[in-house]
Order: sequence, then C-alpha cells, then structure tokens
Amino acid sequence: MRLLTLSFLLLATTINAQQGYLITYSLDYIPDTTSVKKISEYFILKIQNNRSHYVSQTKILQDSIREEARKNQALALQLLGDLSKIPKTNFKYEIFTFDNSMILLKEKIGGREYYYEQPINDLMNWKIDSEIKEVNGIKCQLATTNFGGREYEAWFSLDIPASLGPYKFIGLPGLIISINDLENNYRFQVVDISQTQNLNIEENPEKRSKKINKKEYLDIKLKSQDLIVERAKQHGLTLSEEGKKLLLQRQSEFNNPIEKNE
Repeated sequence: MRLLTLSFLLLATTINAQQGYLITYSLDYIPDTTSVKKISEYFILKIQNNRSHYVSQTKILQDSIREEARKNQALALQLLGDLSKIPKTNFKYEIFTFDNSMILLKEKIGGREYYYEQPINDLMNWKIDSEIKEVNGIKCQLATTNFGGREYEAWFSLDIPASLGPYKFIGLPGLIISINDLENNYRFQVVDISQTQNLNIEENPEKRSKKINKKEYLDIKLKSQDLIVERAKQHGLTLSEEGKKLLLQRQSEFNNPIEKNE
C-alpha cells in the first residue's frame, strides 16, 4: 500500500501553504436501515494553501459522463432511457473549507447548483483521549465526538498537522486517518496519501451556485426526483418509466445518511 511507503516521509514533514496533499479515503457504509449490506466507495481530499476540497471519486466519474452527454444528444437520450449506465453514488455533493473557519457544501440538484455554509466551530465538539495506536503504519491518537445523531471515534495523527478529515469531520490537531460511528454504519479510512503542488482547488466554488440554508437544501433534496423530470422536459426530453422507477428505487435504498438526524 502506497500509504505505508509514504508514512515515514509524512512523519518528517508538515503541511505548508505551498505543498499540496492528495488523500484518498475508503468508506464502508450501510445505506439501507432495513439491511446489513455494506457498500464501499472512495473519496478524494485535496489540501493546499489553507483550502481543501472533498469529493466522491464516483461523482467525478459521473460528472465526466454527464459532460460528454451535454455534447452528444444521442448519448443523453441513451442515458435518460437507462439510468443504470450512470455510476451510482449517494454522495453527490462537494465540500470545501477555507482557512479552517468555514465549510461550504455544494451540490447540483435537478440541473441547478446550490450551496450552504457552516462555521467549522459549530459543527462538533471533540474529546481528545490519551490512547495511542498505529493505523496503517501511522502513529495516531484517539478522539471522540457526537455528530448528526451518531457517536464517533476517530484516530488522528499529530505528525500530519492538518485539521481535516472526511466529510465534515474537521477540527482535530491532526489529519484524521480513521473514523467510524460506534454502530459501524460508517467507517472511513485513509488508503493513500501523495504530495503534489498542482491540485487546482477552486477559489470561488460558489460562483455559479445559489446560496441557501441547510434546511432549504434538505427540502430541495426531497423533491429531487421531480426536479430531474422537469429539467428533462425543459430540454425536450422524456425520462422513461423505467428511469423514473430506478430514481425512486435509488432514493428508497439510501435512508441511512451520515447525519442521521436530517
């Protein structure tokens, strides 16, 4: 595993304003509360110049396919007729942080981009424990928190002094290497770390998006199927009955979000 070969280098360095870090997290999670079946997915966390960007690898692939469909109407019609050809992810948002003070969550819903902001200090309160152990060859310390209706334990590394982690898990004095809720519905773990100077994190990711609050965001998400159908009509396209059925199925199969109290 590449992480193991890089861990010694990371222990001897610090994350500075110029050096960028590309971190890959694996996630094993239970999307449906009526089942114990787990799904795996990978996420990218970019860190550079006191900014960060977190996104699903599957969403990146989705965006690439949709960009091709915008240029090719035949492909667009094909995808509307069979949505199973688009890779599935339950995490269609992107999360940005700026100067460790604010997070911005952005998502395209029904063809329009929305975003909301949250002060990092309001997200969660961490309790740092004295327990130490190695995770993937990196010396880590234990911390716990309550967030979104779940209790979590996290293992972070003081040797990688970035107060960041997957999703909104931010604010510890080192990078989160592993984090899971105590019922093991969600488990994130670092699987790779690489260094680079060309990450191109957007400076103004909200530029073409509409600002809303979190409650408005959740309300729009609930109406997302209707928005997708309406968006297709505006472009003279009709979503097949099979496509509508698949949309409903995907929504019903994801009823166990990270923030359980949403």
